[in-house]
Amino acid sequence: MSDLFGLGVPEEWTRQVFDRIRRSSYRNRYYLLTKQPQNLIKFNSFPDNCWVGVSATNVEQYKQALVGLAVIKAKVKYISFEPLLEYIPISRSYDFGEDIGWVIIGGQTAPQKLPDPLWVNKIIKACDRAGIPVFCKNNLLGGAAKYRLESIRQEFPGLGDWVDCLR
Repeated sequence: MSDLFGLGVPEEWTRQVFDRIRRSSYRNRYYLLTKQPQNLIKFNSFPDNCWVGVSATNVEQYKQALVGLAVIKAKVKYISFEPLLEYIPISRSYDFGEDIGWVIIGGQTAPQKLPDPLWVNKIIKACDRAGIPVFCKNNLLGGAAKYRLESIRQEFPGLGDWVDCLR
């Protein structure tokens, strides 16, 4: 695992990876996640078997993620709030922009730090209003009962109903 768009990653190396992806079977899916959304435009447009996401742990990164994802073409664009380290005021469905197709939410693993349940629930509610699938990372499962989160989901775009992880 690596950030193909990260600082210090040679552009030629990333292009070679994309050549291999384009030659691979479309039965393979590639989840691309970066902390450098400004670098995505260099590799636009992405093959349909690439889901392209940006990590956002705080408000500033969230704003940068929306800008970076708005200027690219990808079948699925997503935001990963992992670890969710501060409150990100998402209250309306259009706060996600027009084409965010998936949201991932998780806590910090080492040292373990779970996000405030209210932050998680607000993001989930905004996703519900926007019709965006939500995938809650397993590291939130332990906190679900403790903090009485309204829902822990593990949804994927286009794959139907969500899995209730509390059953």
